[in-house]
Amino acid sequence: MKATTILTVCLLLFIGSVFAQSVTINPAALDLPRVASLPSCSASTKGRMVYNTTDNKMYYCNGTAWINTEVAGPQNAPAFGVANIGGLNIETSGTTIVPFTTESYDIGSNFNLAAAGVDPNTFIAPFDGIYHFDAYVSLNISGATIISSNFANIQLLVNNAVATQASYIPVANSNFILQISRDLKLVAGDKVKVAVFEDVAGTQYLKMGALMCTFSGHLVTKY
Repeated sequence: MKATTILTVCLLLFIGSVFAQSVTINPAALDLPRVASLPSCSASTKGRMVYNTTDNKMYYCNGTAWINTEVAGPQNAPAFGVANIGGLNIETSGTTIVPFTTESYDIGSNFNLAAAGVDPNTFIAPFDGIYHFDAYVSLNISGATIISSNFANIQLLVNNAVATQASYIPVANSNFILQISRDLKLVAGDKVKVAVFEDVAGTQYLKMGALMCTFSGHLVTKY
């Protein structure tokens, strides 16, 4: 009986020693379990955190998969809001890049205004990820006859190619609004611009102002 008791006490001390080595509580830091490869992640291990010594990153288990804490959400996600003031005459039908001259905000400095020497009026994606964009412009078509086949598009260009667009029926001798709201999957270095495409003969006027010509965007999530 005495031998059994001693054996039990030794076993408990050994188990306690093993657990004490896995996580150490320190007043100045939390030392996570260090692993060379990620173990299985399930509902029973949800909330567990480890430090992967292979890629030197922290992970937490969400109940089904290990999530890299660096990818889960950057503290300062890229975001911008720009506008223009003034006006722009569009003399011929076709595609016109919308210029932007003022910034409301540009977290991460990823947007180049119209005065930039390289890539003006352009958002340059800093990370691979899903980004959300909103663009809004006011167009005035004067001195032109609108026919049923005429149209005007507001476009989001990625690397100078149309990634997505919204179509509208133009209104003669009156302001009408073009707007678009889209999510785009981008890779680091992709360049995003706003363009207007219309097929109406005559002079169009792209109205500018803080509330009449705006472009904004932000990172939704990395991938």
